[in-house]
Amino acid sequence: PIQAAIDDIESLPPGETLLYTKTAAKYSIVRSTLIQRYKGITQPLEVKNSNQQKLT
Repeated sequence: PIQAAIDDIESLPPGETLLYTKTAAKYSIVRSTLIQRYKGITQPLEVKNSNQQKLT
């Protein structure tokens, strides 16, 4: 669901107001998680685990 929300955000026309709260509610996800994933601060769990396994 988070990727669908990110796709929804990225499909907004230029100049349209981005409302994280509304988008998060639409997809039933936590707003802060959506923001962090959209801004690239965090990664999906699968990617994180894959990267971590490469270290060992």
